[in-house]
Amino acid sequence: MTFHDLLMQNYIASWDKQITFSNWFKERGNPDWDFDMKTGKLAFGKAITFYPQLLGTEGTSSKTWLWSWANTMSKIPSKLIQSSTKLRDYGQKHNIPEFTKASLPLDQEYHGHHFSMVASAVLDANIYYRGPYENGAMFLLVKTPIFPVKIVNTPEHIVSTITQFAATVQTDNLRLLVTHYLETCGLKLTPIDDVLTGTFADGSRVDVIFVGDNRLQEVKAHIKPRI
Repeated sequence: MTFHDLLMQNYIASWDKQITFSNWFKERGNPDWDFDMKTGKLAFGKAITFYPQLLGTEGTSSKTWLWSWANTMSKIPSKLIQSSTKLRDYGQKHNIPEFTKASLPLDQEYHGHHFSMVASAVLDANIYYRGPYENGAMFLLVKTPIFPVKIVNTPEHIVSTITQFAATVQTDNLRLLVTHYLETCGLKLTPIDDVLTGTFADGSRVDVIFVGDNRLQEVKAHIKPRI
């Protein structure tokens, strides 16, 4: 298992969590963010608060990613680096150097969004949040049982997610990403030529029709009626 494998396996599911939260957030006026390092409190105005983990930071000048467990200069409280430490341990166990190296140069694959998307999946978090500041940005991971946004992977939701993803994200691996997404949703997959079918336990299904590997033609849901 490599970091790239983890990214491909969880890309759409993590993207879906971010988009769903973003839509909910916009409905509440996109309030400004504030993070208190001492208390660990992430606040959006007065009504929305979380107590996230600090995964790491991007440096604009250095063009590097730095894991919070390795950031000794910032004197980050130990309670805020537990998730990044778990990822480091996971990387040691599964031989994933991207999690065990203190810092990495930023490029198309190695950057805060991708590290956070994988972390969100591996650590079963709700979302991550990018908090920009002068000359960089911090990436915060939110995991709480009282998260205000719930995702239910119904056939309709899956169709909407795949359709929106294909329309907004450029990728050379669309079919692979969709395949992994349907697996993440717990569906039984049946690929036949350019049609990938994901079947639910109740017999409902989602048909994804491709043109080649990187172009989506249509996504259809078939709901099995309840008797």
